[in-house]
Amino acid sequence: MPLIPINTVPESLAGGGPNIITQGLAGIGLLPPEWGVFSQDGAPVLSFDTVLAFDYRRDWNVADYPVERGAFESYDKVQTPFTTRLTLATGGSFAARQYFLETLQAIEDDLNLYDVVTPEVTYTRANIVHVDYRRADAKYGTIVVNVFLQEIRETVTERVGTSAQEPSGSATQNSGQVQTSNLSDGEKKIIADAFNQPSFAGVDNT
Repeated sequence: MPLIPINTVPESLAGGGPNIITQGLAGIGLLPPEWGVFSQDGAPVLSFDTVLAFDYRRDWNVADYPVERGAFESYDKVQTPFTTRLTLATGGSFAARQYFLETLQAIEDDLNLYDVVTPEVTYTRANIVHVDYRRADAKYGTIVVNVFLQEIRETVTERVGTSAQEPSGSATQNSGQVQTSNLSDGEKKIIADAFNQPSFAGVDNT
């Protein structure tokens, strides 16, 4: 059975990015493999003719500390965000190539998160960090584009505080050291009078 051209697949199957139906059809050879850059809701954001290459890279940083006699020992390993590169080719009419480059320029400046989809693995939550392209030939106008995407990790910062509506309802919080000072004799007399106690002007409060 010949393969079904991607542009003749019903929109309910091929549209909306990768799903279990299109992945299943691709797996049994009825659809071309799924490739591309998709939005978080599964819509393709770039239209191209073919994928020439795909690269994936992830690094880990290993922290070391010195021990005796000039040796080092490792104590931690931190995973860094992944980076992918898609090498895409597109040709066709002048208008099609122009639309492709305009679309690429529009999404390379945004802060949206995208999914990088390959036949085997989908890499989620990435943003474009680098783009370069070249004209592969002058006669047919084929454009070859390298699109680099890097994983974006979001962290949640927890605020420690109080939910009291009025300042009087909040508990006292320790904000650091408090500087004390000695009371003058006059201040001591005022405090003693307020509590109806004999003056303690001669008492050192330190």
